[in-house]
This record gives sequence, structure tokens and C-alpha cells, in this order.
Amino acid sequence: MPSVTIPGLGGTISIAELSLAVIAVAFAIAVIVLLPVLVQVRRTASRAERLLTSVDGQLPGLIQDVRAMVFKIDRTTDSLRDLSKSLERFERFVNTAVDTVEKTRDTARQMAREFILPSMANAAGVLALIREGAELIRPKRERERGRGQ
Repeated sequence: MPSVTIPGLGGTISIAELSLAVIAVAFAIAVIVLLPVLVQVRRTASRAERLLTSVDGQLPGLIQDVRAMVFKIDRTTDSLRDLSKSLERFERFVNTAVDTVEKTRDTARQMAREFILPSMANAAGVLALIREGAELIRPKRERERGRGQ
């Protein structure tokens, strides 16, 4: 087996022994370097476990609150839908009332045009006829006296 002489050690070491020593030193360095990493991983795992325990304890209450909020939103949505339907009915009622008022106004105008205005004209004619007839019947003296005053 081949061997290597290392000055200062006072002997010879085989290549296998030297390789084994290098591997052992590399492993020791790796363990020294990885030891803080493993400690940090352990701390992180511990924190994660505490966080998950906390979340597990609070999750049912959170789910219950979300369900209550969804229920309230559903009720509000139903109320808004009912309000919208009521407003639509009110709009139809107002439109019907406006149409009725407009038709009543048109009917009143038509009645005024067809019945009231001709009747007033006839009444004015009759009144003028009565006044003229009264003027003819009244004695002339009274007519002259009425002019002189």
C-alpha cells in the first residue's frame, strides 16, 4: 500500500489513513457549521408549533364570526331587495297617480271647452238681452234722469 511521509510526525501514513483523516476533519467542520443551523431550525419549529396551536385555538371563533357576518350580509341584502321592490311599487303608484291627474286635467279642459264656455256665452247673451229689454221697458224719463246724473 502506498504511504506518505509527513515531516514532523516522525512516521509514515498510508493514503487510506490520510484520506480517512481528511474525511473526519471535513465531517467535524460540517458538524460545527451545521450545529447552529440545526439549533435555529429547532427554534423555528418550536415557534411554528406555538403559532399553529394559537391559530387552532382561535380558528373556531374566527369561523363563527365570519358565519355571523355572512348571515348579517344576507339579511341586509334581503332587506335591500325588499326595499327595491317597495320602491318599484311606489314608482308605479306615483306614475299611475300622475297619469290620473293628467287625464283629469285634460277632461276638465275638454269639459270647459265644450260645456262651460258655451254656457257662459249663452248666459252673457241672455243677460245682455235682459238689460236691453229693461232699457226698453223703463220709461224715457228715468232713462234721461239716469243720464243726467
